[in-house]
Amino acid sequence: MKIQTKDFFNFFKQKPSNFFINKIKKFNLHYKKIELKEKKIIIQSINDHIKNLKKTKITSKYLKKWDSGWKENYLKFLKSRKENSLIPKYFYKSNIIRINGEFYKSISKNFDNRILNLINTHVFETYFKNNRKPIVEFGCGTGSNLLLLRKINKESILIGLDWSRYSQKILNNFKNDNIFGYNFNYFKPSFDKRIKTKPNEWSCYTVASLEQVGKKYINFINFLKMKKPSIILNIEPINELLNSKNINDNLSIRYAKKRNYLDGYYNYLLKLEKKKIIKILKVCKSYFGSKYINGYSLIVWKFI
Repeated sequence: MKIQTKDFFNFFKQKPSNFFINKIKKFNLHYKKIELKEKKIIIQSINDHIKNLKKTKITSKYLKKWDSGWKENYLKFLKSRKENSLIPKYFYKSNIIRINGEFYKSISKNFDNRILNLINTHVFETYFKNNRKPIVEFGCGTGSNLLLLRKINKESILIGLDWSRYSQKILNNFKNDNIFGYNFNYFKPSFDKRIKTKPNEWSCYTVASLEQVGKKYINFINFLKMKKPSIILNIEPINELLNSKNINDNLSIRYAKKRNYLDGYYNYLLKLEKKKIIKILKVCKSYFGSKYINGYSLIVWKFI
């Protein structure tokens, strides 16, 4: 079995570009079915893993964990200067994947990372390709998303924000004068003084980083309301879009709650929309995921 253009049409309900279609062909991503007996074993192993997990607490020790991880990527990047050295290690943990709510086994190398690359490619082409204003990524990590965005958008100033100092070290070693890295804390949101944005003259996105705040997203939304980006894109795990009565979705929801991932975010946005504070432009339930989670739902919204 092979990833096809129709898979992404089913996800986004939107025809992909020729550039995107050619990238799918180039990646040539193969996967295979899992027999019912093995699928039951996988489900049981996920259940056991969730039961044994301690609920994650975001503390200063948690920051040290990310510092340690991004330091590894930083040192690899300094040595090789290759983009693949920026791929986070968590992409290599399992060959069990989710496609349209079902479990499969990936065959192709870097399957999960390349799926995310394809998701980001489509989203960036749709919303940022013709943008000429600054674009900010919150929780940019190693900066790999920014390098992808630069290939799609050659003009905009790109700003990557992250709470790990090694993230800034990586970005400051990019050979591009229009990509900048600064420190940012989701829980105490503020811009570095060097970041100059005007209301409605910049845009932003998150990719599997806002998930880390759990239920503590209101300060971040209030910060965005004050700074007024023209559009906000979130590619994140969104429990509210999943079906808790479906066993595979239910596992994803339970895992996300145990990891203290983003919870209640979409419902809060719906309340803001009802109050005519924001407008939600697009919502897509995650079509792809990893062994433990459907992690890539899309929400596109803006302030009114």
